[in-house]
Amino acid sequence: MFEKERFDDKLFILRLIKKIWVVLGAAVLGAVIVALIYYTDRGVIRAANKYETISRFDITYDTDPITENEYTYINSATWDIWVKSDAFIEELKKTGLNDSELKLIPDGISAKLETDLRMVEVTVVASDKDTSKSLCEKTGEVFERFFTDKQEIKEVKLIDITDTVMEPNTPRIPQSLILGAILGILVSLSGIVLKMFWDEGVYVPLTFTERFKIPARFVIFNDNIGYDEINKKELQKLFKETCAEESAKKITVLDLNGVDRESLTKYFAQIANDATVNIVPYSDLSKDNSVVIAALKAGKVRSSHVWEILKLAESDNIVIKATVLCDVDKKLYRAYYRRQV
Repeated sequence: MFEKERFDDKLFILRLIKKIWVVLGAAVLGAVIVALIYYTDRGVIRAANKYETISRFDITYDTDPITENEYTYINSATWDIWVKSDAFIEELKKTGLNDSELKLIPDGISAKLETDLRMVEVTVVASDKDTSKSLCEKTGEVFERFFTDKQEIKEVKLIDITDTVMEPNTPRIPQSLILGAILGILVSLSGIVLKMFWDEGVYVPLTFTERFKIPARFVIFNDNIGYDEINKKELQKLFKETCAEESAKKITVLDLNGVDRESLTKYFAQIANDATVNIVPYSDLSKDNSVVIAALKAGKVRSSHVWEILKLAESDNIVIKATVLCDVDKKLYRAYYRRQV
């Protein structure tokens, strides 16, 4: 129905800014929820400390017979893959691993180059100190023997095995807070944007005018105060014209979507002089009324329902002289039109 309606990017941005508190609240909530989940998982469910033992090896690389250069292309990733390989693990199992040690391989073992190509560190991480120490010693024995036989390596020497140290399982709370905040912002923004994109609401006069092709010349804010004296005088002028055209001291206001009739009647009575103001839905509109003023409550609007009323009025030859937009958000209006109200 509104496929030809212009997308009002200015109004969209202003309404999005008004929802910034929702985004901030979602960021805080997301941060708290993710941090609690992470802390519960890592700090409570997986709260056991880890014990780490490191063995260091000096590597003498063999020489390429063609280039007469050492095989220096082996990097940290290669060493780690080798110590986790099936061939290495099979040799390690031959040392007589107990059940606790068997559960740790291959994931509990890792290797890397610490300072240069000649220094390899093999790390064993276990949930208890004795298992970590024992498995590291057995890994060291196999490491010397296994890699000395490789084509690229001439000799492997065990330098030392460090004392087993406890590696506390510290949950990364700051990182989880940041991640949760980002997720909260993304989810809330997505929800707000989608909701606003499909919103048929009328929030400023221009939207009503472009959508329904009827001028929305007057604005009444949500504190029941017109936006300036000029607006008030123009409305008084409209009332006089309507009375003259109706040849009666009465003003009929067509309620398009459930305005606050009581407060609106009081407001209109202040500027209608001695004319009677009657605010009615279309079903109660008298056939004697040929000229009316329409009133629409700003905000969420069932535009299809408004269209039906306007079409009925047109078919009954009822002229809608002007539209008054009620309960308009004053701050939004002021930001949109950049005028003091």
